[in-house]
Amino acid sequence: IMSLERDLDQILEVAVPADPSFRGIEQAALDHSIRDARRYAREGAKEAFLLAVMHLMALPGNGHTRLIPNDAIRVLPLRFVSFGATVQLVSPAQNAPPRTAELIGVNGAPIHQIERAADKYLAGTRQRKRGIGPGLFAWPFALAHLGVPSESGRTLYQVRAENGQISDLKADHGHTV
Repeated sequence: IMSLERDLDQILEVAVPADPSFRGIEQAALDHSIRDARRYAREGAKEAFLLAVMHLMALPGNGHTRLIPNDAIRVLPLRFVSFGATVQLVSPAQNAPPRTAELIGVNGAPIHQIERAADKYLAGTRQRKRGIGPGLFAWPFALAHLGVPSESGRTLYQVRAENGQISDLKADHGHTV
């Protein structure tokens, strides 16, 4: 718990005052975001804390001030990438080029709904958000926080193959990396 509070204190002592882009943020919005992060830090709610700090760091909207928690979170062993206007699930094939399928929904929610909910946690331009945003689709905690909870410890992905066939992929939360 103390380390999360120390992490937040470092952000508030170093990043926020040193980055001039925070000066344009409405104080009430900044205070609200800091309160959320501090509450989650005190509760020891690591993943909620990380999302709160992602939101705090995304407030300036500049893209260079951001938190990408890749090494600190447990994700499903799936790889999602933006490709044009779509999000693709990339499956490595042995001795062949990787196969992709368009992600069209998660736990019954359409992708555009999840992307809209995730927007406030992602820093930068629309292009930068498209680059880092798909990582959230493999993070069960973030999906639940974004209004797409799973049932029975599994996330259900709806994908469309290149031939147009739609299928479901179930990922068990007991197998995170």
